[in-house]
Amino acid sequence: DIIAIIKSRLDDVYATVMDTSEGVAVNRKSTDSGKGGVSDTDQATQSLASLKLVECPPLIETPAIELCARKVSASTGDLRKALDICRQAVEYAEQDYKKQSPAASRANSSSPLFTASPVTIVHMLKVLQSAFGTPTVTKIRGLNFHQKLVLCTAALHTSQKRTALTLGKLYDVYDAQCKSTGSVSAVSRLEFFDLVTALESFGLLNVAASRSELSRRVTLSVQFSELAHAVQDTHILNTLMGDQD
Repeated sequence: DIIAIIKSRLDDVYATVMDTSEGVAVNRKSTDSGKGGVSDTDQATQSLASLKLVECPPLIETPAIELCARKVSASTGDLRKALDICRQAVEYAEQDYKKQSPAASRANSSSPLFTASPVTIVHMLKVLQSAFGTPTVTKIRGLNFHQKLVLCTAALHTSQKRTALTLGKLYDVYDAQCKSTGSVSAVSRLEFFDLVTALESFGLLNVAASRSELSRRVTLSVQFSELAHAVQDTHILNTLMGDQD
């Protein structure tokens, strides 16, 4: 059926990419459009389109290809990553196809379901969210190290259901965490308050009002799992988040 055809084509394309030294990386260097060049996203889209994933009839919707190209171009720039994402999108499409029409899934590609592209932007969005994380994960990844460490400290305190977390307590635990690493120096208390203010403005922490600054109660506004996913590439933070027992 057509799903098998798409998978086979992706296998062939992936093998070709792996066998060549050129074309593995999607060009991530932007060219000044005012000088007649094309953007990195345009080049990424062209790279994927050139793999004959968009044909007549189309196998993957053009908007889905463009979305995949933008995401990969902005992150790894690796064409192999884009192909892996396309493969996963095909698998999502296959699952949807079987759920909607079990009988048709055993028939050939003449099913009405495949009169349009079998892989839509909806399938692509599901895969991209899994591959690159939610908007919250993206936001956390954009923080500096100490902002992430403050978030992780608050998350661990919350997950272990200890006493109410105040700004004063959070700073003490944060300071202790820095010392325990043996390589990270804690910021001053004043700088720490600035970190917390920034995290609150990003919607990642909530700090209640209080007469005393140090007694203000702090609560986490993100899921522990999202935070753990966002910091997994930073060894110190990944180790810290894994130590929750």
